[in-house]
Amino acid sequence: MRRGLPKLFVLLLSLSAFACDGPCINLAEQICSCEPNRTEEDACLLKVQIRSDTPVSQAEADRCSELLPLCTCEDLVAENYAVCGISNGPVALSQEN
Repeated sequence: MRRGLPKLFVLLLSLSAFACDGPCINLAEQICSCEPNRTEEDACLLKVQIRSDTPVSQAEADRCSELLPLCTCEDLVAENYAVCGISNGPVALSQEN
């Protein structure tokens, strides 16, 4: 996968983010697993963990549940971001704070 994650994913992490052990945290972890190396994956997972205490609505959780079985690393590499619920182009996660 190209370096970094799409902007919408970073925004999702920042704003509505992920309830602990719910489908959205699972989706975020799945997306992080697509990073090109362990260092970038660990950085991505750390950002997910930091934001994991933010509650999600039922609608958000339902959407993450729908996307979870569909989203693959191959889709992200092919820039089919919508399959993972992401609509913007990539931005390096390390650039976002």
